Amino acid sequence: MSQFIEALRKEEKLAARQLEFMILTCVRTLPVLEMKWKDVDLAKALWTVPIEDLKDRKYRKTGFRVPLSSRAVQIIQELKSTSKSEHVFTDEFGHKVVFNGMLRTIQHMNAN
Repeated sequence: MSQFIEALRKEEKLAARQLEFMILTCVRTLPVLEMKWKDVDLAKALWTVPIEDLKDRKYRKTGFRVPLSSRAVQIIQELKSTSKSEHVFTDEFGHKVVFNGMLRTIQHMNAN
């Protein structure tokens, strides 16, 4: 896994940062895709995942909190400076990055 992460960090695409963040937090794809700035507390290194962003929301009463590692915080801080949306992972036009971007990143890395 360490070799994969090392190779992933060499990828410059936003989807690579999103995939790395997902791996670091051990959170499913949907919450990462839907992640909003209002749910992130960088000072506390904490992400509060709202129930509406969870796949199993019909079985839960609340969302959950995710402690963020220093690298996860670093990824978010880098994105914050160029953010044009309420969502964290967006392209330069403010559009959310979709799951296919992460999948294509993995496929590209496997091809090399």
